[in-house]
Amino acid sequence: MIASWQQAWEKKDLNRYMACYTDDCSAGGLTKNAWRRHKRRLNERYTTITVSVTNLTVEFPSTREALVSFDQDYRSDHYHDWGRKTLHLVKQGGRWQIRRETWLQAAQARGR
Repeated sequence: MIASWQQAWEKKDLNRYMACYTDDCSAGGLTKNAWRRHKRRLNERYTTITVSVTNLTVEFPSTREALVSFDQDYRSDHYHDWGRKTLHLVKQGGRWQIRRETWLQAAQARGR
C-alpha cells in the first residue's frame, strides 16, 4: 500500500493517490477535498516529484489499524524537504487506507 501511494505521488496520478485516503481523512490539517486541491496545485507547479521512504516501521494497535512511520525525503523542481512522516491507516473493505497523516520536518523530528 505504501509503495502504491508513493508511486502515485511521484507519477502525479492524483486519482490513484487520493484513493489511498479514506473519505474522512485528515492530511496536513486538511479535509480530503482540500487535500486533493492542494495536491493538484502542486502537480501543476512541479514537473517532477521524487519521494524517498526509508527506515519504515509498522505498528498494529488493532487488527484494523496500523501506524506506519518512516523518514521521507521529498524533492521537486523547486522544493526539497525531509523529515518523519506517520500514516495512520485503517482497514476498510479489505484494503488499507490513510485516515490521517502527520509530518515532522527534520529539525522537529530530531528534537523528539
